[in-house]
This record gives sequence, C-alpha cells and structure tokens, in this order.
Amino acid sequence: MYKRGIFLLLLKCIILAITVSFNFLAAKFLGLEQYGLFAIASSILLFSVTLSKFGLEQVVTRFFAVNNVSSDAYTGNFLFLLLSSSIVAFFIYFCGSGLLLKFNEQHELVGLFSFIAVLNVLQTIQAYNAAVLKGLSEAVLYTLLNGFFSFGVALLITLIVKPSTANELLIILVCSTVISCLLSFLAIKARTKYRLVVFKGTMPHIRTVIGPGFNMLLVSLGAIITQQSSTLLLGAHVSLEQVAVFALALKVSFIMSYPLVVSNTINSASFARLYKEKDILALKLLMNDVRKILSFIAIFGLALAILCGEGILKFLGQEFMPMYELLLILMFGQCINLATGSSVNLLIMAGFERIHRRNVLILTTLNVLTLIIFIPIYGVLAAAIITSTFIAIKNIVSAFYVNKLVLKL
Repeated sequence: MYKRGIFLLLLKCIILAITVSFNFLAAKFLGLEQYGLFAIASSILLFSVTLSKFGLEQVVTRFFAVNNVSSDAYTGNFLFLLLSSSIVAFFIYFCGSGLLLKFNEQHELVGLFSFIAVLNVLQTIQAYNAAVLKGLSEAVLYTLLNGFFSFGVALLITLIVKPSTANELLIILVCSTVISCLLSFLAIKARTKYRLVVFKGTMPHIRTVIGPGFNMLLVSLGAIITQQSSTLLLGAHVSLEQVAVFALALKVSFIMSYPLVVSNTINSASFARLYKEKDILALKLLMNDVRKILSFIAIFGLALAILCGEGILKFLGQEFMPMYELLLILMFGQCINLATGSSVNLLIMAGFERIHRRNVLILTTLNVLTLIIFIPIYGVLAAAIITSTFIAIKNIVSAFYVNKLVLKL
C-alpha cells in the first residue's frame, strides 16, 4: 500500500506542478485583470459542475466499490448525469449572465458563459468516469483523469498559443477537456468492457444512487461554497487584480490538500468495504496511519511555505508578492484539513451522508454570512481568514463524528 501511495503521490506532484505552472503562466500571459475574470469564471464553473454531478461522484465510487456492477448501472448513471449537466448548461447559457450581473458588476463575464456551459457538460462526464474507476480501485487511472491530461494538454497549448484574454484561455481548456473526456471513455472501456447501451435494468440502478446522491449534492455544494464563494463576492467589491491575487493564493494553498486527495484515492474503496464488513479495528489502524502521515506533511508544508514562499514569489514576479500573506493564512486551514486525516471521506464512505450534510449546511450558511459582512470592509484579507477558518472547522467537526460514529472512540 505504501509503495502504491508513494507512486500516486509522485504522480500527484507532477499534476500539481503542471496545474500551478498553467495558472501562473496564464496569469503572466493574460495579466492580472484578465486572469481575475478567468478566476471568477472558474469559480462559476466549479459551482455548476458540482450541481450537475448531483452529488453522485462519491456515491458512485462507493457503489462500484462494494457491488458487482454491470453495463446497465454504468449507463443509467451516465445518462442521468448527461441530462443534469445539459440542463445546468442550458441555464448557464441563457440565464446565468443576467443573474450574476445583479450581484457582480464585471460585465466582461457575459462573453465567457458559452464556454462555461460547454465545460460544465464535459467536466461532469469526465468526473463520472473517473469516479467509476476510483470505485474499481483503479487509483492511477483516476489520478491521471483528474488533472494530468486536461491541464497537461492545456499547458502545452498555452505555451504555444500564448493567450491574452480569458476567452482564449477558456477555449484552450475546452480543447484539453475534450481530449481528457475521450481518454476517460477509453479507460472505462479497457478496464470494464462497459457499453453505453440502455437495458431494462437501468432505472433501478439510478434510483439506488439518487437518494444518497442528493445528500452528497448538498455536501458538495457546501464544500464548493466554502472554497469559492469568496472569489465571487470579491468580484463585486475589489478590483480584478485583487481577485486574481486571491484566486492564485487559494489555488496554491490547495497544494497542501494533494496528499489527502492521494490518500482518499487509495483508501476510499477500502473504507467502504471495511465498514460494510464491520472491521472497525482495521479501520482504526488505517485511519491512525493516515493521520500520522498527513500531519507530518502538514507541518513540513507549512514550514516550507514560511521559509521559502516569499523568495519563490519574488522569483515569479513582483506582481505576485501580495499573495504571500494570503497564502500563509489559507494554508493554516489546509494544515487542519490534513491533520484530521480522511475524516470527511470516511464519514461518507461509511454512509453517514445525512449527518455530514447537516454539519455542512450549518457551517456553509455561517461562512457565507460572515463573508457578506466582512468582505466589503476588509476585502481579500477577510476572504482569506474566513475561508481558512471554515475549512478548518468543517474538518474538525467531521473528525469528531468519525471518532464517535464510525470508529466508536
């Protein structure tokens, strides 16, 4: 398991380097103002994809991990997500710009909504295929489909084309996501022999995951709101350059969560199976190992950011220096995220979506209210402090319920 984990961590580090390079290169080519527009568009896309997936991503992983699944189940969920993502895309294209401009005065966003709508469908389908592979314990394929292909191709095209506007950058993302989506179908075909053919048994399988999926939809929306609502609210109160600096700091702070993503990729199927078998002792041992490793990485990562972060930002360019203070604040929340281990993932894999949903709804409501109150006064500093604080609180609460309900501590 550890060899596999090290390999996946190295793969994630490569994806991380590609993703960070893509974003900083995009900011250099576009300038902070246009990159600020791109950051707002990216936040809208994250919201729309989360809504389109209907919370099925983790539910599908658990479903495929503990059941002997056939083509009709794969097809049923695929068709449901294709329909939901198409409806959301239709709404984005025809209604999104008008609604957003009531709260955000960045009129340049209007021209980006067609690209957001297309990316919404593509990323939803890609995420579904990746979740299926994750449930089938194909951690490497899952990891490759979650950033390596899409951002790798996007980085290559960006280096060649040198985009100067947010529109051009989104076109590049559409092209790279199409390629990644096609590769996800090839991976599914090679691994499972599933066929996109509708069988009579399709509908029962859809109903099996829709119920838990609704709980996870609310949970996923809560997580995205905690992470991304600050970017959208900042767009209404500060300059696009400040939005860009905050968005870059937020993206870089998520570097800290990559080891946790690797852990979840490796262990999600094991969490589901062990809890189904009621092997609580094995679950405790697994979680203790995960928490120790991730806590060490959290301490090391924060120390590295404190010692080297300012120098790295100076090397990248003076325009990125305002990120340093925001980055340290945001990394505090990510340190707590790591130190609590795979608590959120285990709570979900064990079937406690309702409890996690309740916690997320309460904390998300408090988070948004706090942002609405303080962002107009303190700007990006308030956004960073509030976002980091609620990421930390969410994970501490999840760890408490894991210990109480799953591990019986």
